[in-house]
Amino acid sequence: MEEPSLKQIDIQQGKNKKPRPLGLSILLIFTFVFNGLLFGAMLTGFLSRDLVQEILQQHYKQLVITNRAVMFITGTGICLAGISLTGIVMMWLMRQIGFYLFAAGQLIFLISLVFVLKSFDIINISIALFIILLIGAHLKMMR
Repeated sequence: MEEPSLKQIDIQQGKNKKPRPLGLSILLIFTFVFNGLLFGAMLTGFLSRDLVQEILQQHYKQLVITNRAVMFITGTGICLAGISLTGIVMMWLMRQIGFYLFAAGQLIFLISLVFVLKSFDIINISIALFIILLIGAHLKMMR
């Protein structure tokens, strides 16, 4: 019996893959760019802790913001943005687990903004929840 060639295997796998809708592709590109910028901002904040500490101290005048707190906040932000970026890449590959990683990273980030940092920016929170819901609507199309 003859073994299938690599070309035949690629053709068979291509038949089993579900196509990614154009709307989902555009949404994923937008989300990847936004989360990439967020990851870059957090990484920059981690490298220039003094600037972040000064900004946080001006915003939270009643608290004393230590250098350790700044490192924790930016380190956590880097991890959450990294989890979200990983989820976006996996969603691009049409893997359902990517949605769960992305949603978990974004929800933890939103919860920390609202409950820990007391940042009630309803516009940003609404946009993030809307994006999670839009991507969740495409969840059935992913494997």
